[in-house]
Amino acid sequence: MPHSRQPTAHIVIIGNEVLSGKVRDANGPFLLQRLRQIGLRCTALSVIPDVEETIAATIRDAADAVDWVFTTGGVGPTHDDVTMKSVAMAFDLPLREHETFAAFLKSHPTRGDSPERLRMAQVPAGAHVDLSGVFPQVRVRNVWIFPGVPKLLQRKFELVAPLLGGVPMHCSAVYSSLSESHIARRLEAVVEAWPGVEVGSYPQWLDSGYRVLITLESLDEDSLRGARNQLVDSLSEEELIEVLESYHPEDLK
Repeated sequence: MPHSRQPTAHIVIIGNEVLSGKVRDANGPFLLQRLRQIGLRCTALSVIPDVEETIAATIRDAADAVDWVFTTGGVGPTHDDVTMKSVAMAFDLPLREHETFAAFLKSHPTRGDSPERLRMAQVPAGAHVDLSGVFPQVRVRNVWIFPGVPKLLQRKFELVAPLLGGVPMHCSAVYSSLSESHIARRLEAVVEAWPGVEVGSYPQWLDSGYRVLITLESLDEDSLRGARNQLVDSLSEEELIEVLESYHPEDLK
């Protein structure tokens, strides 16, 4: 029996450096790719400044709207690392030192006793702290709080991924020599006949051997097959360039 829905997610990128263009965000693209691969539907990606009220409001609204919220950035030892305080504010929780987190930080051979470093152990009351891996992972309710350093985030995400309950989509691709304007009505007919199938149309202006790529995806393989067959049958031999029954854009480099 096909699944009725995918878990939903909201990505929150926190950092003045991203908004000012000083740093190119790598975490958003990584998370979007991995969420698709494991089967979560991202409904929004927010890029916001290091402002406590803004972070708190964004997280509060996101946590109410989706299954999982992923924040990146603002968890270090400097003055602009205010994510933990902001998450606490979002849920009206006090900040408290997490003893095992603090012990982990103190275990560093050279920086362990730094007061600035120990600030990172101040987490919202009731937070879940996982000490496995290279750095503790903090979760408050349905909000996963990731570091902003891309390599560190990527390692932490792989530990979290099995816990998210993803349901991957089935996806097909159809390449056509037609322009979007010439294929639009046929796509509308497919959408009307197969409401459980998402249809996307992507024109190609460069010389790539086709004019438009159509993607069809669904949690139900039978519906996907029916929609794909209807679209393919509506195209002549000259109009149809290629059909990929199993298409995985998230794996393309």
